[in-house]
Amino acid sequence: MKTRIVLIGALAICVVMILSYFISTYYSEGAFEDWRSLGVPPYAIKEVAAVYFDAASKATIMTTTVGSDLFQQGALSLCSNAVCWEQVESIPLTNDLSELTTTALCQSDFRKIALPPSTPVWCANFSDVGFGTHFVREAHFAMLEDGDVWVWQFVPGMGAFLIIMGGVVLSAIFGLATLLILWLAGKRNPIGQL
Repeated sequence: MKTRIVLIGALAICVVMILSYFISTYYSEGAFEDWRSLGVPPYAIKEVAAVYFDAASKATIMTTTVGSDLFQQGALSLCSNAVCWEQVESIPLTNDLSELTTTALCQSDFRKIALPPSTPVWCANFSDVGFGTHFVREAHFAMLEDGDVWVWQFVPGMGAFLIIMGGVVLSAIFGLATLLILWLAGKRNPIGQL
């Protein structure tokens, strides 16, 4: 009877720990992130000048017009129309080690990102390693055929840690509770039947 209780408790702990591992892996691949519209810019985009994360980890795209004017739109803005694109004077300097590619595909070396809402005209794929950290932040800006610009971004942080630690703690609590319940049921039933 005691062996059965220990085996069932150990199995319960293993199942919960495996589930927490898969959830944390799913999170780290950016599976909980989705594409969001930033609206249609009020001008024709000539090229993507820069993509960067600001101090609050908001991904921002900066583009130029045919007349070399510089406009930007932040990824986490609640605004999603032409008025939201603001003209700026220069590109801010950052201390991040970053990589930006502009291609026809939205692709990632680190994450499994969802496809944009429709086929993009171009996609600005950006990843950086924050200065003094090992976390890779990612942003993908896609312009669709109708001129609408969409964004997908992933910034790892406390969320992954909390999911992993929460899964481990929950598995321990669940496993110990299961062992306790089965042990008490075994004490009430001395014949060895549950």
